[in-house]
Amino acid sequence: TLEKLIVFLPGSRAAPEAYEDVCDQLGTGGYACIVLMYNNGNLGLQKACGEDHPPCYRNLLEEIAFGGDKSPHQTVPIAQGVEARLVAAIRSQGDQWSLFLNGNQPNWPLITISGHSQGSQVALFLSYNRPCDRAAIFGGPNFWYDSEEANYLEDEAQERATPAERVSYVVSLYEIVCPAAIKNLKSIGVSIAQTQRWKLDGNLGLLDSSTRLVCLDDKQKSYKMSGPGLVAHSYYITSMFTKTDDERLAGAIHRMWRFAIGLEDTGMGIIGSARNVTGDVANGCVCDPGSLLNSGFIVLVVVFYALASTAGCVFCVSVRKLRRRSAQYLKNDKESPHYYYLAGLK
Repeated sequence: TLEKLIVFLPGSRAAPEAYEDVCDQLGTGGYACIVLMYNNGNLGLQKACGEDHPPCYRNLLEEIAFGGDKSPHQTVPIAQGVEARLVAAIRSQGDQWSLFLNGNQPNWPLITISGHSQGSQVALFLSYNRPCDRAAIFGGPNFWYDSEEANYLEDEAQERATPAERVSYVVSLYEIVCPAAIKNLKSIGVSIAQTQRWKLDGNLGLLDSSTRLVCLDDKQKSYKMSGPGLVAHSYYITSMFTKTDDERLAGAIHRMWRFAIGLEDTGMGIIGSARNVTGDVANGCVCDPGSLLNSGFIVLVVVFYALASTAGCVFCVSVRKLRRRSAQYLKNDKESPHYYYLAGLK
């Protein structure tokens, strides 16, 4: 029988299938799991609000989470807010998921909210405003005002609906968002004593109940167009990398997920401890973010662009067609009230 529900929110422009491995691994033992599509197509949020002032991010996040028209940067219909989409998804599963509803609202005390990248920021915002069972934040939060007058949550004194000790964070030291994420986490009270550096491909101390922030210490190489910093942002959470034939690595990734979600409390045996004799974390999380794009790909683009410019830019026409198709795909996603990936239905 089902007891709890894990809701996972994808990163920017990512489809639920990109995270299907998360739900396949976590949607077991009384847990149902859903990767829920939402209004994640706007890549310009950091630029829009980074150069703006409070309450820009709060308004944007309220629109994404609950729907509405509070900011000039986007409008999200009420029915397309995360909360309304979640209610629709739960209802579509019939009686077996009815315990996850409380009237016309999600039954948040039975729900763990989680997300990656842009989804991590929405998930953390929801955990501040709804009494979730737990929250697990991957690869974020990385929104920040350029003026640094406030973190993106804006009200550090806001009482959290989900207790701080029931919220976990995972960030790679080498991912592109690491500096902003660590700055945000410090601003909302995550301390060095609650931080553990950890290698997926090794044994680095123990993650225990005192750990709230896991800093992954595994350098990555470029993959196709993606530079090391972008690969490091995805290798521990997206199915493209986590569905690996390396059973040892896959097992470490899955254990890390279970720890962050709260399914395992202690005993993740992982390379000489990162904690020193006083119990503090040696060096804490010292970010060393890699590049966004593969340097070889950048050179190729420059050369190709020069060739295309001299050839009447036939390539540019193809790119415009591709963009139109992509825009239509995203439009269709956002208009579908039941666009998700499910696991743990038994």
